[in-house]
This record gives sequence, structure tokens and C-alpha cells, in this order.
Amino acid sequence: MSRRKPSYFRMLLAVGGLSAILPLGTVFGKPLQSEIDRLFAKWDRPESPGCAVGVIQDGELVFEKGYGMADVEGGKAIDGRTLFNAATLSRYFTGAAAAWLIDNGAIHLGDNIRVCVPEMPRVEPAITVEDLIYHTSGLADYTAVWKKSGMGETDDALEIVDLLAEARLQFVPGRRVGVSRGNYFMLGFVSGRVVSASLAEWAEGVIFGPAGMESTVFCDHPEKMPAGAVGYKPKLFGGYARAVNPLPRIAGDVGLYTNLVDLAAWEKSVMERKPNTAGFYDLLERTGKTEGGRPIDYAFGLDVGKYRGLKVFSHFGRANGFSAGMMRFPEKRMTVICLSNLESIQTAPFVKKVADLYLGRDWER
Repeated sequence: MSRRKPSYFRMLLAVGGLSAILPLGTVFGKPLQSEIDRLFAKWDRPESPGCAVGVIQDGELVFEKGYGMADVEGGKAIDGRTLFNAATLSRYFTGAAAAWLIDNGAIHLGDNIRVCVPEMPRVEPAITVEDLIYHTSGLADYTAVWKKSGMGETDDALEIVDLLAEARLQFVPGRRVGVSRGNYFMLGFVSGRVVSASLAEWAEGVIFGPAGMESTVFCDHPEKMPAGAVGYKPKLFGGYARAVNPLPRIAGDVGLYTNLVDLAAWEKSVMERKPNTAGFYDLLERTGKTEGGRPIDYAFGLDVGKYRGLKVFSHFGRANGFSAGMMRFPEKRMTVICLSNLESIQTAPFVKKVADLYLGRDWER
């Protein structure tokens, strides 16, 4: 590898920074800020967890605001620098780590994962790196096999690998798409085996640092968890309770901690296609095909489709008391992001409504 030696991730405490609202303009005669405020008014209270909402245009945050509390009990409000668990949006950055290795020749899409992970059983056809990326591996959901095993809390990824190795494949690798949390868990594990360090240890040096994501980390051990928003779930009869994470504490499928400021830096790097090679950014947008040639509308951790006639890269997911959603419109050089510390919030409709406000009438309906 020709890049600088990966360094251990830095756990920076995000402090200060009043939510900034830049000049916005209007939609149908109404200020955009007030329209967005109305969307999130339900959670903009001192007794409620909530959301950080950002709109990135031409690589810059043109809207950045927090609604609700990062820590209800501690009285800490959400702002653009609040760190959130990105839930399954983490897959996108696990995919980026794999893309970096592929672009640098360390692994290849067609590689049998047993080359790096001989603990996995021999199957025919073999499970490849490409199968993990496009969810065509047939691997089981690692959280399901972990729960079935009766295993207690673990941060040992190899224990989960062993469980997946013993589990029956859901289908023949490559034949069809079956979204499974096992795929991006295993992709992160394979990446770690290639560089002889965990994903949490090396991603800062080659992914986050070069992109200017100063506070973003993967976390694979409880004691390394950065200070940030507390995850919540609604109580049955009102109010909110801190989410208890019963799942394995392993980075890959989940485990990313990030904020609006860092995600804006990432979107700028993607838009400007630097500091990495053009091949790296091409890979991030590369969709797949099944063995039979059926197109897969999925790139390295993001769904690829159309919204109101515009091409869009998107992801929406929830896990461990958090919820996250993003939509990138490359033709408009615009990305909308919502990070929430309340797992019950469905981010998709809110991200779409914010996108609608910014896109206005200049689009297909």
C-alpha cells in the first residue's frame, strides 16, 4: 500500500458550536427554515430526544440545525457537531473502506472470502467480496444467529464469524439479493484481516482523516465509545427510555459515530473526487448484478434509484436507539441528511420532505 500508515482513530469530544442557519431563501413564498422547523417541531423540546438535520449544497452545509436533546437527562441539546451512532448507514463507510482496498489492489471483487477468512466453510460457488457488497452472499443475519446461540454480550468479531460459519446459507451465493446484516459485518472483518487491524483501528487513517472527518470513528468496544448523543426508545405509556444495546458490539454493519459537519466534509470529498483516485469514487457508485445478470440497484452501502426523476443515492436505517437517513442528488450537487437518537423515528419521509423543499418546482413530479 502506498498510502500513509493508518493511525489509530482519534476520539474527539464534539463540543460547542451553535447550530448555524445560513441564508436559505423561500419556497412558495415561505422561508425554508420555518418549513423545516415545522417538520421537526414534535421533537424540538427539552424533554425529548430528536434529530440533527443538514442540507449540503456544492460541498457546503447550507442548512444545519438540531432539534431536541442529545442527552435528555443531562440537558445537552443537539447541534451540528453532536456525534450520533449512524445505525446501518455505517455500511456505506464500511463499503468505502473496502473500495479503498480494492482501488489499491489489496483485494479484488472476485476474491473468495476464505482467502482472508479461512474459518468460513468451503461452498460452491464461493462467497466473494462482491457478494458481500451487493448482498448476494446468502449469509445469515449475524444478530439472528447470535441471539439463537444464547451468547452474551461480545465485542469479539471472531466469535460471530464462527457462528456465521456454522449457520446454513440462505441461498446459493450470487443467485439473488438477500439483504442481511451478515454481509457488511463480514465485509468489515475481511477488510480488517487484509490490513491486520480492525476496521475501527485503520479506517481513520485512510477514510476519515483524508476526507477531513475529524470526529468520525468506528467503535468496536464499549470503552472506546465516543461522547455523543444517547440513544432512546419510546416508553409504552409516554416518555423515553435509554436504549439498551443487547447486540454484539462490532463495527461493520453498524458502529459508525459521526455528525453533520463530518458528513458534509465527506460529501465534499465525493463531489470533488479527492483526495483519493477517480477509481475509488467510481467504485462507490458501482452497482452490481446477480449471477444471472439481473441488475442490482445498490452500490457500496447505498441504494441507487430515482426520486422525482432525479438519480439518488440513499440509505435509511435504525439500530440500537438511533436512526439515520440520507439522500444524495448528484445532478443537483445536493445531499440531505437526518441523524436521530430516537430509534422510532422513520427518517425517510422527513429527508424526502426536506429534499422537496430545496428542490422546489424545478424537477419532475
